[in-house]
Amino acid sequence: MQRRSYSFSRSRVPSGAPALATESNAEGDDSGVSSEEVTIKIDLTDVDKVEEAVQYMAQTICAEQPDMPEPKTLRDLDSFSMVQVLLELENYTERKLLEKFENFSGETFRDLAEFIVKTVAEEDGAVA
Repeated sequence: MQRRSYSFSRSRVPSGAPALATESNAEGDDSGVSSEEVTIKIDLTDVDKVEEAVQYMAQTICAEQPDMPEPKTLRDLDSFSMVQVLLELENYTERKLLEKFENFSGETFRDLAEFIVKTVAEEDGAVA
């Protein structure tokens, strides 16, 4: 099986984000305000890494919304945030994942990570 790793960047890092960052740069703009960019690696064959990435994405998305607490499980996400997480995963993995979640019924970030790893493995197996 071929190992694949994907990266994504977010301009805002929530407190308590998992230690997935491989690169961090402070960049200034004309206003003198700096923003931090963090690059994340996602190995779609590693359930632990996918779980960390999913949780990080959920925390980041919720941090951008007013009055949205930091999610501890998928149940803490509203439907809009859940779709954002799935679309974020699609963007950075270049995989069509949203349509695959019709039969997903998990409640934890781990459940989602296991589902993603299984789905990707099945797709890769079908292509090979």
